[in-house]
Amino acid sequence: MDDIILGVEIFGLLELLVIGYGALFESKNRSAKKKVFLTLLASVFVTVFVDMLSYLPPYFPSFANHIYGFTFIAFIMPFVSSAMYILYLFTHMSERIAISKTVFRIGIIYCIFQAIMTAYFSLGGYLFVIDGGHYYPGEYYEGYLAAYIIVFIYILVVVSLYWRKAGFHDAVAALMFILVPIIFIVINLFNSKAAFGVASLSLSMHIIYTMLQAEHENELIKKGAKTYKLAHFDELTGLQNRLAYSETCKNISGNRNMGVVFADVNGLKYTNDNFGHEAGDKLLKEFSGVLLSAFRKDDIYRISGDEFVAVLRGVPKSVFEEKTQRLKDMLEKQDVPMASVGFVLGNESDDIKKLVNEAENLMYEEKKKFHENFPTYSRRG
Repeated sequence: MDDIILGVEIFGLLELLVIGYGALFESKNRSAKKKVFLTLLASVFVTVFVDMLSYLPPYFPSFANHIYGFTFIAFIMPFVSSAMYILYLFTHMSERIAISKTVFRIGIIYCIFQAIMTAYFSLGGYLFVIDGGHYYPGEYYEGYLAAYIIVFIYILVVVSLYWRKAGFHDAVAALMFILVPIIFIVINLFNSKAAFGVASLSLSMHIIYTMLQAEHENELIKKGAKTYKLAHFDELTGLQNRLAYSETCKNISGNRNMGVVFADVNGLKYTNDNFGHEAGDKLLKEFSGVLLSAFRKDDIYRISGDEFVAVLRGVPKSVFEEKTQRLKDMLEKQDVPMASVGFVLGNESDDIKKLVNEAENLMYEEKKKFHENFPTYSRRG
């Protein structure tokens, strides 16, 4: 059994080194949470490393003189690591929700107290005995395990207090550090030789690190989506902007029908000059709503201050005519048409710029008629 425990702990140390490498060099972020995580990782590494050393004397006789010291530290370190984990748990959760420092201080104080008591009873020979260079559990060993189980119960209570606010993901991550060792500690209560509790801390750190990586990836996805939206969507109207329009034009290739709608808002300059830019913004948003009544949001772009383009790919002629007629009807019902519009139906194999220019020229013809009918508005409006 000792051979198996030693092998598992060596493997666990290698795993902790990989986690440490990843945590140190994956980014330049040095947040408080990351610093505490690295400290926790270091304490777990020391815990597993010292416990591993306590199993080496049968293989390296020169270690026999140090087995007592290794075992002494190995008994204390799980409580030190637990205290560091409680600190990490507080740092992690306090970034998201309001939590009480007192609750977490109680846990840290308990772990420190148990580390001191462990040192005291170890020196008295109550927790372990070294005989002939071999380790044997002492008469208070089960009490030591019970004290460690209380740490798990404490974390379980704390998580139950905050799990609704913290969320399911954080609640599971909080329990993972202590849950795996507890399973092995319970086994150890029935089989004193099956002392895998310390070794299993490596697996706990692996689980936590994996969940942190998943969380980090989700944050990157959200930030990427937010950045994409800021770069590709107009803040005022919520429609796609000129950059998105340019990318769409570059990616057009095929032999399907393609309809182009070019619209220019009427009287925007007149509105801004006479009623203020808030009124002008309102006019732009109202016209955006008109366009959305006729076309899909994914097909509409605001390419400049008062100019809008809709690019309908793969649209049958009948559908295009139906949509454009709907837009015409909405504009004609207005006392003063909100915009002048040009429509062109072509093919995706055609030059998109040519189709847009044709639609723009038709729009200007409508704009000319608008100014003839409504001379109050500036030619620049």
